[in-house]
Amino acid sequence: MERLECGYTGRNKDVIRMTADLGIGWRNLGRAWGFDETTSLGYDQGGSDSRFRCRVRLVEKAPPSYESRKDFPERYLDEPLDSGRSSLMLHGTKMDIDVPLSQEWAVTKDSNHRPVIYELRENAFSIDFSEGSINYRVQVWVTHHGPPHMFVRDAFEHGDGFAWVGGRPESNRRKF
Repeated sequence: MERLECGYTGRNKDVIRMTADLGIGWRNLGRAWGFDETTSLGYDQGGSDSRFRCRVRLVEKAPPSYESRKDFPERYLDEPLDSGRSSLMLHGTKMDIDVPLSQEWAVTKDSNHRPVIYELRENAFSIDFSEGSINYRVQVWVTHHGPPHMFVRDAFEHGDGFAWVGGRPESNRRKF
């Protein structure tokens, strides 16, 4: 198994499942120990070359004196952790994250303005050790890389105080 694998689940391929192998991917990230990997998942959109870039970052939040933070232990969750947008499940040293694509997308702040799903869980779960309890922070990104016309930015009319949602009507690029 790779450190991070992505695939589609759900009846209509409407959920992306990211599976992270924390046992082999856990390493020193500089200021903390954790897992940070990125991979791509192909997306067929009418013959265009599109893909999703999937990234998972899991970081421990413990004092530097804790030696147990350097290894991720086997941990099992009885029920998935659900925040309403995605769900997280631990199976030993493997972590599954299901991200539904039918949720609100944001736009990246770079010059490409790519559609992105971003989620941050500051204290997603904690594990008790002999030294004390360690909390873990999870960050998930799913970014769409494809045709630039997939999402149309709002066109602002200066001086009128309103925006044409989905672009100007005469552009014939409105999203419905």
